Order: sequence, then structure tokens, then C-alpha cells
Amino acid sequence: MSLPTPTGAPAPAPLDDDLDPLALLARDDKWYLGGAPGLLYAPPHPAWEHVPGLWDEAHFLHFVLPSVFAVALLDEAGEAIALRPAGRDARAWWPHARSRRFEGGGVELLETQACGPEDVLADVLEVRNTGDAPRRLRLVVWAAQPVPDGTLLDARPDPGPGAGAGAPSLAIERVVGGLRATRHPLALALDLEGARSWSLDLSEPCALQPHWYLTPSCETLGDEGLPNRASLTGVDRNGVVFAALERPLQLAPGEAVRAIARAAVAPTADEAFATLVRVRGDDPIAASERAWRAHFAGVPRFRCDDPYLETAYYYRWYGLRLNMIRRRLGRYRHDAVAEGIGYFRVPISYSAQCHMLEARWMHDPTLARGSFLTFVDNQRADGSLPNHVHVDLVAPQGIYHADWGTRVLDVHRVHPDRDFLARAHAALAAYLDYFYRERDPQGSGLYDHVNQWESGQEYMSRYVWVDAEGDHWKEMQRKLKGLDASVYVYRCERALAEIERLLGRGDGTAWDARAERTAAAIQRHMWRDDLQAFVDVSPELEPSDLLFAISFYPFFTDLVGPEHLPSIRRHLLDPGKFWTAFPVPASPKDDPFFSATPTWRGKRTNCPWNGRTWPMTNSHVAEALAGASALDPSLRPVTADFVRRFVRMMTEGGDPRRPNAFEHYNPDTGAPSRYRGFDDYMHSWIVDLLVKYVAGVRPVADAVLVDPFPFEARFALRDVRVRGRRLDVSWDGTTYEVRLDGAVAYRGRRLEAVTVPVPAEPSSGGAIG
Repeated sequence: MSLPTPTGAPAPAPLDDDLDPLALLARDDKWYLGGAPGLLYAPPHPAWEHVPGLWDEAHFLHFVLPSVFAVALLDEAGEAIALRPAGRDARAWWPHARSRRFEGGGVELLETQACGPEDVLADVLEVRNTGDAPRRLRLVVWAAQPVPDGTLLDARPDPGPGAGAGAPSLAIERVVGGLRATRHPLALALDLEGARSWSLDLSEPCALQPHWYLTPSCETLGDEGLPNRASLTGVDRNGVVFAALERPLQLAPGEAVRAIARAAVAPTADEAFATLVRVRGDDPIAASERAWRAHFAGVPRFRCDDPYLETAYYYRWYGLRLNMIRRRLGRYRHDAVAEGIGYFRVPISYSAQCHMLEARWMHDPTLARGSFLTFVDNQRADGSLPNHVHVDLVAPQGIYHADWGTRVLDVHRVHPDRDFLARAHAALAAYLDYFYRERDPQGSGLYDHVNQWESGQEYMSRYVWVDAEGDHWKEMQRKLKGLDASVYVYRCERALAEIERLLGRGDGTAWDARAERTAAAIQRHMWRDDLQAFVDVSPELEPSDLLFAISFYPFFTDLVGPEHLPSIRRHLLDPGKFWTAFPVPASPKDDPFFSATPTWRGKRTNCPWNGRTWPMTNSHVAEALAGASALDPSLRPVTADFVRRFVRMMTEGGDPRRPNAFEHYNPDTGAPSRYRGFDDYMHSWIVDLLVKYVAGVRPVADAVLVDPFPFEARFALRDVRVRGRRLDVSWDGTTYEVRLDGAVAYRGRRLEAVTVPVPAEPSSGGAIG
């Protein structure tokens, strides 16, 4: 029994040919299944990978299902056959599906699973008789959902005509808990192709494990199957609801039978049943593959003879779709990207700025815009943009500092739209009013962090410098005038000035004046000439003597000049501070609280920024190095080297075929925060760095600057869509070529900066709600 392969998987191709992203990313050590509008199966620490089915936790948006379903093969006596994994070489994973092979008791089970585009988890089951005698087996697919006091809403078979022949689908509808104590009705509907019998049973609480003997059905299964009844009575309706579907199998020696099990998740049982009716008859693996191929077809194609860069590019596009939220429900009215799996499965403003940068390179700008509009739709009355947006909840307070204004312009420069700019202008003006009113009571032109977590960077000496209890989860008594917060406000002011000019609403002078005031405050109070570094300041405008990775954020702005450049070589490129084996730690090695291991004050911590290398920090530092290289071109190869090292760090043991994206890494060893379990964490930007600096594509006003950095790699980036035009850039080691709409715009023998005029009048897309 062989494992399936994605259709059309090619052999390695030269740079002038396309590759197959599904084949490129194939491996045997992942289990995540996603790509649905709301449903995701990506348990951070799965406990039941050694058994068939999907028993570990799944998420529908940010609501947790502790399990999905189990698969049992019963022998002639009705006992469960002990199936064991057939070995690691019997596992395979691609972005769109995974396969596993089990064996035992004279049978072999191959399952291929996918999370399809209709919020359905499907398991294609192929059972083979490996013995010499005929077998009469039973295949059972069953689910168990806990129903504490008052949470069971409904449990029933599908009463409609869609059930068709055989056993109907079964649904359990209950109130499910989510992040921040949110609760929402959800239904899980179970279906098994060819099933003849079913059972629904309410039980008092028991172990939620995928063992057949734990189910009520193991007692009620007869020669003709399950009793075809719902038994949901008792002294109360609390406990566990079991749903089971049974199918008989008669197998001659060597014969195999195929069946499909599906679980649909939706807000109501009726919707879940309707979904199963809609997908019944489809091949779920093929449907998932089509959806994933459509996703990869909607982004620029990238080839590179550096395998780390090539794989990282497509792996990031995989991660964005895995974590994409496209389910319209409650406060979710736009496409967006969750920050990660598990309890990060929610739009979070600190990472949304990253998603805008990455998704702007998609041919369709819906996700790039939606990543911002999700927060605009839920902007608070005081003008603040919330830190998290849940289906039915926006916390009354709490923000993350983010580079909102610049990101809006970044999206606009690729996909212009006047309606989007107009909405952004109104939202960002209110957002800055909030900062002027609430975050700078001194009128200093510098802006406060009120607690450690709103920076997105917890557990650092910067907080205890200003408040001895600044590392506690509460508001600080003395606020920190944050360099990062102030830089973001400055960038937003500059952005609003430009947006006003683009909309023809004025010349932007008022916002420019605000920006000049902020710039003067940063340069006067946050630059220490004696340290040659930018630093935080106290409420009394006393400068800190502590440096962090944020100390280099001004270098991706126009706040710096040649006089600031020594900071890069003195601090950033110093191996005794930031330039570690796997750079850069968020806090330098000479910080009083530095730890390469994830500990703060001796305790292992979830999110320490006192010495760990964070991809989010690295994305910013890459931009800072690129910005500094405009003042000192000798930093261009340093920038390229840093991006290469950054990408190589995010792999399993340095293997380019096994990329990862954990929260943080050891700056000395490169070991990821595997104890956290959160891989494919969308808290940085990779695609944007590769497009802008490997291929050199950087949209500017009325043009695209193409200026590759010296990565010493051959590459081809094709089908980049900028302002309705198509751009292709390639370097094969001897010929450098830039094409616009298929026509050669430049051809030369060496990499150099090329400006390609690409003007565009912003459209009114009409799709901005």
C-alpha cells in the first residue's frame, strides 16, 4: 500500500521553470492541517498521533474542540484491532494533506487526511486484508464531546433528505469555550461513507481518549450494527455525548476497501449538516489540493539556487494560508491572519502589520487590506486599535504598538485604492489623537508604554529600569517613553501627510509638522551621543543606558544620518552584544538580565525578550540594516548575510527541507522554543524581505525600484503584480533582466539599481466595507 503523492510533483527544475510548492514542502514530520475558512487541526503538543483518526484538539476560529473523531477497526468478535504505526517512513505530509499507515491483526490501514475549503476535516480510509483468509470487520468512526452544565444544545441525526442511503450524519451542538473566556455555539457533524448504523449516547464524564472500550457503543453493537437511536436522557444533560457510525467490511485476502469519514464544524447543526451534503461525493484530498494550488498560483513565483531562501519563501506562503481566517462571523467581516495556532488563533494587531507586508504581494489585495480593516472595524471610541479581535468580543482596553501608517502605504504602493486610503486616513487620524491625548501627558513628543506586554516584547530590562515591578502583568507606575512606540507614531504622522496628498485633501503640512516635532524629540532625547545609540527615556526624559534590538529601529526611517551610523558597527555587529551565532537577540549579551535560554529571573518563561532571538525582531533589524546601507553601501552584503542567517536559523537542524517558524530561538545554538509548541507562528515577515532584497523589488512613487542586494545567488521572481502591471526579475549569474508586462525593461551583465516607471491612479475598488 503506497502513500499518495500530490499530482504533478516535478523533479527539481532549472530557474527558468516553475516548481511545485506542494512537493517542495513535503516532509514526514508535520501534522498540521488547515486552509479552511475557520477550521484548523494543528494541536501544539499532540498526544494521539500514534492512533488513527483526528483525536487531538482542533480550533474553529478561536474556539477549541478537544478532539474531532477516532477510527476503530473491529474484528469478527467486535473487539478493536490494535493498530500501530507502520514506521516513520510510512508517514507523509504536504501543505494540503497528510498520510499515515497503520498495521496490526492481519490488516493494514492507510489514512489520508485534509482540512478542506468548506470547514471539513476529512479522513480517506483504505483498509486492506493482509492475511490469507477472508475477513468480516467493522469500521467505526466516533466522536466524543464534553457537555458540562448547560452547554449541550442539540444532538441528533440529520433529518433531511441529504442523508441519502445508509446511516445519516450525526451532529453534536454545544456551547464551546474560546480565548479570553469567550463562548459560542458550535456543532460538529460526523459522516461516514457507506455507514449502515449509528448511535448517539449521553454518558457521565469519562476519559476523553480514543479507545473503543470507553464508548457506550462498544456495549450496544450487535450483529446488525449499532442500534440506530439517540439515547440522551438521564437525571441531567451533563457529561459526554458520543456519536458513532458503523460500516461492515468484507475483505477477501489482499482486498482493499476505501471509505471517507468527514467532520464538519459550523455554528449550528443545520449548517454543519448542509456542509456535509454539499461535499458528499467530492474527493476531499483533491479538493484540498486544488485550493492550495490556487493559493500558490496567486502569489509571485520564486526560484533561487539557495535552497534555504527558495523553501523559506514558499513555506511562509504556506503559513499565511494555514493561519488565514476567512469565516464571516460576528466581528470578523474581512479576511485576516491569526498570529498562530493554539491560543494565538485570533487576529492580533502586533502581527497584523506583518501580514499586511506579506499579503500585499498576493495578486488579490483582499487579505492585505483585510488584515488592517479587521482592526479598523473594531476601533474603539477613544481611537485606539485593539490588540485582539475575537468573534464576539473586543477587550475594552489594550493595544499593541504597531507601524500602522507605513503598512497602509506599503499596501497602497502595490494595490492602490482610494477607498482603502480614505478609511485608513480617518482611522489613523483618530488613532494618533488617542496617542496625543493618552500617551504623552507631558507634551514631549514621545510616547508611553503603560505595561510590558503592549510592546509585544515582555520580560526585558527596559521595563524594570523605569519601574521595579515593570515585569509584572499590570500597569506600570512609571511609564516608559518607548523608542519603538515613538518611531511608529512618527512614521504614522508621515504616512498621514502622504495619504492626504494622495487623496487630494490638502498638502499634508499639518501632519508633516507633527512629524517634525516627533522627529526632533526622538533625535534630541533618545539619541545618546556618548553611547552612539538610540534608547528609551523615562517620563522625566532621562535617557536609559540600556540597548535593545529596538535601538536600531530608527535606521529604517529617515530619522538617521551619517552621524548615527557608528551605532551599527559598534553595537549591532558586535559578537559580544547582538551579532551572535544566530543573530540577533532582542536584548544584547551584555544586558544585566541577558539569558540565551528562555528564562527570566531564573524561571523558564513563555515569551522572554531578554536574550532570545525573535523572528519579529529580526524582520525589523533586516529593515534597519537595509536602511543603513543607503548611507553606507558596505552594509549591503552585511544585510544579505543577515537575511541568509535569519532564514537558516528557522530550519530543523539546518535542513532546508524542514523549515519552521517558532516564536523564539537560542541566539547561540539556534534551537527553537519547541517547548511552547507553536510552529508556523506568523509574527514576522519573510516573503517581503526576499522580494525586496533578494529580487530587489521595492515600489516607490510612480515607479518600481529594482535593486537586488548581493546574496550571491541566482534567482527568478516572476508574476509580481504592481499597480495592475506584471513585473519579472531574474539573475542567472550572467544576465540580469527586468521585464514589465513581458517586455524587456532592462537587461545587463551585473546586478544594479533599475527604476521602472509604473504610475497608477488609485482605483475605487468598491469592496471596502
